[in-house]
Amino acid sequence: MRQATGADLVNLATSQMVDGWPGIEAAVLAMQTNVEAALRDQRVRRATEFVLHAWGAKGGDRRQEAHAIYDFVRSRVEYRRDPAWLELIQDPRVLLARIEEYGWAAGDCDDHAQLIEVMGLEVRLPMVSVLVGESPEPFTWPTAKLLAAMQAAFDAGRPAPIHVYAAMREHPSSPDPSQAWLDGDDDAPSYLISLDTARPGARFDAHVGGVVRYIRPALAA
Repeated sequence: MRQATGADLVNLATSQMVDGWPGIEAAVLAMQTNVEAALRDQRVRRATEFVLHAWGAKGGDRRQEAHAIYDFVRSRVEYRRDPAWLELIQDPRVLLARIEEYGWAAGDCDDHAQLIEVMGLEVRLPMVSVLVGESPEPFTWPTAKLLAAMQAAFDAGRPAPIHVYAAMREHPSSPDPSQAWLDGDDDAPSYLISLDTARPGARFDAHVGGVVRYIRPALAA
């Protein structure tokens, strides 16, 4: 019998996808709940410290620390879509345990975002979750239409109609940027360092174009 690992000890949250904005909000709330729980786990702290040391990030240099976390997640977590009709929200500890056991893990954009967010918060980086759409309409679509549009985008190699990623706040006039709500602020991306690892072709500090519908502050470290 295989010995139980950390990944076996943390449940995966799955839920039936709900139409429109209520379903999106439910997924974001599940992400934030996972982040809060993972922050209380010393295994996450140890993993973050190991990554920053291994990548040679200078302590206290926010950009170096963020870039190290970005490179780690991008190199170790493959992009994989959720099962049909389900929203699978993986606890970041599951991904870290699988990386420890197998050397890699897999998840979609919300899984990538959660892992980056919690690792950044472990060293007090001002992290946020950014939710963008190619236009306002996808936020109101029924599930079937959204899934069909997502599939068409994947097949054509285009950005998804709705995408979520982690980012770090950076304000030019403040060394310690606040984590205030930025809901609907069109200028918000100019104050963010993108840490998007799930989108094909993404690079450090390159934002996804589109309508910023929801920028949610991460929970305080």
